[in-house]
Amino acid sequence: AVPVGAIYHHATRSRREVQFTPDLRVRVIEITEQIRDILTRQIVPTAPNDRRCPSCSLVASCMPAVVAEPDRIRGLQGTLFQPFEPATDDA
Repeated sequence: AVPVGAIYHHATRSRREVQFTPDLRVRVIEITEQIRDILTRQIVPTAPNDRRCPSCSLVASCMPAVVAEPDRIRGLQGTLFQPFEPATDDA
């Protein structure tokens, strides 16, 4: 039996103990199944943009301030992916 674990936060160099309760074990199994489903369907969930983001080591890769705003990301996609239309010579 493993009653306690720890989560280490690299950005803040801090460790937090976690009690492995029966409820937590059930929740971990549920989340694991959800992650497997996401990977199987090859979808990217929307990134949260909350108080955890500034201290996250992946904030530069995830870009939650951009991705969390669907209208903004659609505008950026439209700017990035303009189809090339060659000029036609009607003369």
